[in-house]
Amino acid sequence: MTSMLKSIKNKFFPDKYYLVYKNSDNKIKTYLIGDINLYKSFGNKKEHRDNAGFKAYCFARNQPRSFRHDRIISLTKKWALNFLLEIILFGVIIYLSYILHSQKKKQLNADSLKTENLLLKDQLTKKDLEFNSRESNLTKTIENLQSSFTKEQEFLQQVRLDLDLKEKKLSLNISDLEAKLLDESESRKKILSQKKSSEVRLGNIAETLAPFLDQFDFDPETCTFLGKPIDYISFAEEGITIIEVKSGKSQLNSKQRQIRDQIKDGLVSWKEIRIT
Repeated sequence: MTSMLKSIKNKFFPDKYYLVYKNSDNKIKTYLIGDINLYKSFGNKKEHRDNAGFKAYCFARNQPRSFRHDRIISLTKKWALNFLLEIILFGVIIYLSYILHSQKKKQLNADSLKTENLLLKDQLTKKDLEFNSRESNLTKTIENLQSSFTKEQEFLQQVRLDLDLKEKKLSLNISDLEAKLLDESESRKKILSQKKSSEVRLGNIAETLAPFLDQFDFDPETCTFLGKPIDYISFAEEGITIIEVKSGKSQLNSKQRQIRDQIKDGLVSWKEIRIT
């Protein structure tokens, strides 16, 4: 940085000197010179001198010229201008340093922003990949659920059809069973009716034949058959007896029980009715 500024200074603001010099005709003149390079000295063969003087840029001539060492009266640096130039140069250095610092800071900020941008891009890429992966998984899950739901619906539809078919078969079977049960009930009623009729007929036969059976303890000659509500009345010399004949496990009906109880309670009387 310093070498660059020095080169800028030397190029645009070179050091200047006031040279009081005695010419070859012994006239003393003052020159404003610059770009003194003591390494660019020249010699004098006649005087056998290797370093007789130096070359410098002469502003009056706008070109370089040679100056002998033995003719130089005084050489003074142009300090005021140099001091101003140094101040300007110092300001330029500060300004350039500020610009460079700002540029570096901006570059650092740009690099930081670039790095952050790259990190954000990486994060966004990862988030994108994660989102795409989740979306793909969710899509597959939804498709699987839809497929399962469709299969379940088909299964339920088939089950419903099977149940409807079974229900129809059961309804038909129930109808058949009800019809058979009705037929069976009717047959049972008929059989029970026939059985009851048979029992009644057998009872009537038994009641009719009772006086001639061994279990009958009365003289048939003294017995009179009534049938209802009492089968026989025995008019024996030892007394009058009301007789009811039962077969098997048959029981007295309510009217017969009433007659039995009235006889036991002595509620029996004689009544003679004359018809004129």
